[in-house]
Amino acid sequence: SREYMMLPRMAALCEVCWTLPEKKNYEDFVTRMPKMIDIYERDGLNYAKHLLEVGIQITPNIEKGATEITLSTLGDAPIYYTLDGTEPTEKSTLYTAPFDIKETCVLKAVAIRNDNATKVKTQEFSFNKASLNPIKFTLPVHNNYAYISAETLVDGIVGDPIFNSGKWIGYLGTDMQAVIDLKEMQKISSVEMTLLIEPGNYIFGAEAMKVEISEDGENFKTIKYEKYSDVDKWKDVAKDIETVVLNFDEVETRYVRVTGESVKCMPKWHGATGEPAWIFVGEISIK
Repeated sequence: SREYMMLPRMAALCEVCWTLPEKKNYEDFVTRMPKMIDIYERDGLNYAKHLLEVGIQITPNIEKGATEITLSTLGDAPIYYTLDGTEPTEKSTLYTAPFDIKETCVLKAVAIRNDNATKVKTQEFSFNKASLNPIKFTLPVHNNYAYISAETLVDGIVGDPIFNSGKWIGYLGTDMQAVIDLKEMQKISSVEMTLLIEPGNYIFGAEAMKVEISEDGENFKTIKYEKYSDVDKWKDVAKDIETVVLNFDEVETRYVRVTGESVKCMPKWHGATGEPAWIFVGEISIK
């Protein structure tokens, strides 16, 4: 409806137009919104409720071997959550402070105000042998994404298909390469890499993938290299998330070096032929 499209955008527009530039503060604006929402409720207006939903802040902590979860919502409404994939209710766990997640699970959270529940927020965590272990880049990340921690690739979360969401790490015209320290000798037989495909934004998958292992983190040997089909397979793709997998005979190792070889340059069929191509990596899994 028109009301839903206008509210609370109208309040935000007023804030922008009527507030001096040096006094504009989004966080302060949000803290004042509950009073405006009370007016919407009093007058029976149909307003967009995304401001009321639960925010999930995810912070991987390699030292603890856990992902710290912080939940938040507008005002002081109580938040309830579950970790088994069931729908949260007032009988579920009440959120009182940040907590750690160390195992594969499905987090669902909801805020409840005056018996009205917000839309349930869901976040899946899928942990493997790479998850929450030390990781470092061995080839330079593009400056635009250097602020994103390498731990993003081992946080157990596959990013949404938005390249600048903070869940993807980008390389322009170069390969992606990272070394994961499993902390002790472990048996592995598979490595997966999640890639974003969006040719319209010059983003392509990997032309090849290589897995190397080492006992000391210095001397590596290749255990699997695989070349993929040419870039024509992405010609008609608008946007996609692709997982490339290398399976191999079981080996024992402590360090794993993963390389995703990029397209490097735009293919002939692309409107920007010859320009540097991006490769965006969201997650690395080891099994």
